[in-house]
Amino acid sequence: MTDSFESTMQGLTDDELVLIAHGDTDDYEQAAMAAARNEIARRGLAEDFVTTALEHEELRDRAEALRPDLPLSTLARIVLIVIGPFSFWPAIILGARGYRRKSREAWICLLIGIAFQWGVIGLLFVIFDVM
Repeated sequence: MTDSFESTMQGLTDDELVLIAHGDTDDYEQAAMAAARNEIARRGLAEDFVTTALEHEELRDRAEALRPDLPLSTLARIVLIVIGPFSFWPAIILGARGYRRKSREAWICLLIGIAFQWGVIGLLFVIFDVM
């Protein structure tokens, strides 16, 4: 089994090795973690690289945790209001990618855009006495 881990570790990137070697024991077997540490030593990866890789992973985890609560930018809101009824696609895609707040704000912009567009159409009817 250890030989299997050794051959598997040889095919991984340096970052992947660091994450396995310093990962949670609930996620990886001890033999896999040892094989990753052996491969790190065989490749001669500096301790600075290992520390930096772990810090980058921690930053990625923090960014992922913040994702659901990121707001839409002002420009995105304006664009979504202007395109009105067609902005349901960005709202769906944002929701599917885990951006809960952005998706919710996109749906609100969709409704505002539709109301604005119908208001403009109604105003044009009044101005030009279409009916």
